[in-house]
Amino acid sequence: MMASSSSSSNPRNNKHDVFLSFSGEDTRDNFTSHLYSALCQKGVETFIDDQLNRGDEISQSLLDTIEASSISIIIFSEKYASSGWCLDELSKVLDCRKVYAQIVIPVFYRVDPSHVRKQIGSFGVSFSKLKEKFPEKMQRWRSALTEAANLSGFDSFVIRNESELIKKVVNDILEKLPKVVPCDSKNELVGVESRVEEIESLLGAAPLLGIWGIGGIGKTTIARVIFNRISRNFKGSCFLENIREESQKAGGLAFLQQKLLSEVLKDVNVIPHTDLNFRRLSCRKVLIVLDDVTCLNQIESLVGSLDRLLPESRILITTRNKQVLRNCHVNQIYEIKGLGDDHALELCIRHAFRQNLVDVDYKELSDKVINYAQGIFIWHGYPLKSLPSNIDPEKLVLLEMPHSNIEQLWSGNQHYGKLKRKIIAACNTITKSPNPSLIPHLNKLVSLKLSGCKSLKSLPAEMFHLEFLKELDLLGCSKLKRLPEMSSAVNIEEVILNGTAIEELPSSIDCISGLSILDVQNCKKLKSLPSNLCKLTCLRALILNGCSKLQRLPDELGNLEALGYLHAEGTGIREVPSSIVRLNNVRKLDFKGTKGLSLPMTLSLSGALRGLFLRDEPYRPCIDLSDNYKMDQNVTRGILQDALQKFKHMATECRKRVEEKIPFSGSKGYILLPGSEIPEWFSFKSEGSSMTLEMTPDFFNKNRVLGFAFSAIVGFGDHQDVREARFKLFWEIKVKPKDCDSHVIQRSLAIIRYVESDHLLLGDDFFDDKDFFTFWENNWVPEAIQFYFKEEPGYEILEYCLVKKCGIHLLYVPDSTDSTEREGPHP
Repeated sequence: MMASSSSSSNPRNNKHDVFLSFSGEDTRDNFTSHLYSALCQKGVETFIDDQLNRGDEISQSLLDTIEASSISIIIFSEKYASSGWCLDELSKVLDCRKVYAQIVIPVFYRVDPSHVRKQIGSFGVSFSKLKEKFPEKMQRWRSALTEAANLSGFDSFVIRNESELIKKVVNDILEKLPKVVPCDSKNELVGVESRVEEIESLLGAAPLLGIWGIGGIGKTTIARVIFNRISRNFKGSCFLENIREESQKAGGLAFLQQKLLSEVLKDVNVIPHTDLNFRRLSCRKVLIVLDDVTCLNQIESLVGSLDRLLPESRILITTRNKQVLRNCHVNQIYEIKGLGDDHALELCIRHAFRQNLVDVDYKELSDKVINYAQGIFIWHGYPLKSLPSNIDPEKLVLLEMPHSNIEQLWSGNQHYGKLKRKIIAACNTITKSPNPSLIPHLNKLVSLKLSGCKSLKSLPAEMFHLEFLKELDLLGCSKLKRLPEMSSAVNIEEVILNGTAIEELPSSIDCISGLSILDVQNCKKLKSLPSNLCKLTCLRALILNGCSKLQRLPDELGNLEALGYLHAEGTGIREVPSSIVRLNNVRKLDFKGTKGLSLPMTLSLSGALRGLFLRDEPYRPCIDLSDNYKMDQNVTRGILQDALQKFKHMATECRKRVEEKIPFSGSKGYILLPGSEIPEWFSFKSEGSSMTLEMTPDFFNKNRVLGFAFSAIVGFGDHQDVREARFKLFWEIKVKPKDCDSHVIQRSLAIIRYVESDHLLLGDDFFDDKDFFTFWENNWVPEAIQFYFKEEPGYEILEYCLVKKCGIHLLYVPDSTDSTEREGPHP
């Protein structure tokens, strides 16, 4: 999926989207400058000739510029026809319209279109003064003015508001540009168009999308095409390329963040690492491409918390590591696979033979190359047991040998060299570790991937002496039982041991001070974690899923101050250390499949935690404790009290945004745990699934309700046939707007699975800013609420899943006249 060398069928190479033709004397410092600025803000590549003194003869370079533009805008003003320069521009523009089908858009700025068409009035007077100086050009210019004035355009006498006129012109250009600036994949890129269309379709519904695939397969190319196509639809946009490489430089992440913020916010004076900039970012519809990401830390450092962005914004992440996308909970992951045979043949022909059609004499050879390459020209299924002796490692940048028969990387010591970037030896039959005598000479090695080496039994200790090594991937090395000591591996950021046979981690793991991701999932023989693991203050993701013999976590787990994600699904863990409550940055704790798990009573929900999972994960933040039928009552009370504090905290944050007039998004969350009573602090309670709310007519107007806390006692009884189903809880709110008839609003609240005994479902439903102001400004007063379940995917209302009791509590900001205001947001 590479750029080809073949030329386009169009003889010209468009360098600009728009060419502006105007009279500098009367529009340069007003209308034209504002239009130019508006186009640039939309990412439209616009040429403006800002010379203050134009001569009589238009230059050849300017004529070439007109020819190399997709759209020309002619700004007719009173003095436009007094300039031979402008009229020569106009003539060239109209020539390009005929020859290249260039789009021409006239804008009549404070001049009557008929005066331009007929060269009369003050416009005609200015034009007639050129007759003496340019008699031979007058007829051509007259024809050009008449032709241009007959084209569809914009008239400032019709659209008198100048800002509105500029907006309409810009929108018209944005609509026309895709038709005249098609994706270059049709002529210069191979195998791109269909993938671009698929990803664009996914982006329509997925605010956060990942493009995943091996190196060199075309992720960046595709992301760039998409960015060029849609960036004009956003108020701010930025394409951050080569994040992997740039972040390794001193101050690299700070430089990238400065670049991103300055481009998106259109402010060259932004100061990185200030919350104000992230707040400005969260208020804008933006498009951001993060290219070649290697870890979650890079994403959070560059854009902060992804869930703070507007729903209309779009983030596109390209990476070689699928786990990075999982760690940041992308909505969709699009895998880039190898080229199909037709596209692979086309690419081979273009690069090997510098033509579009293969000579019949080379057809058989080309087919063999394509079959051997298998779509990514990585040379696949290498048959020998070692690399050829004539390979010069000095020049070797990338080595990929998936499913080969190689047993060791080099035999003997004759070739040392510098592997400058990466070794990927995804070999199923490798039996020896990389040659120890070779290791010291790989002093530029950044990433070592030996995934899939099912016969690999050991690694040399020298491996961790490599100064620049940042990534070690041993996924699927099922015979690897131990790692050497890591006391010298100070720069490694990511260690993947998924599916290995290790029984313990080296005690020196605390020396890897910059370790960000530790993945030991499916290590079935791993029995314990070293206590000094808790010294890794940069660790952001700890993945333990499937470590069935792992029975406990280190006592000082709470020292992992940067930990954001702890995945421990399917482990033997039965007790969580009390220090876990100190994990102030943790966003997800996943203990699914750990029945009877003991939790600390003081586990807080008021920090960054968005989900604690002990059963199958729903798509919303939740705490699912439905397997814990014998949960201690003190723990239950502690969790409910923490939930109340969470509601108060969120209400306080919403109140600040209301007062500061900052846009805010809605949120939903819930807890499911054994119980048969509605918490006592709920102000409205009822038996059954519905209730009537008695409220004063001006309640919303006076108190500014920010959302609702809800509770429901639910149970499925003995309906075993739905044990594997998923159920979606809805409520319908009957509201009475001022001076209008009552109507019903439906909102979804939670998704749960089958529970046999009675359970308490407790949650919150906070408005977004649109909902808030709709309720408040229209003084919508709730009159009644009804709860009910529907089964996915049919969404039919269920009668056997009853809401036995329900409760509602309004979360609101009291009016200044209310004596309870100093108590803060309720409850």
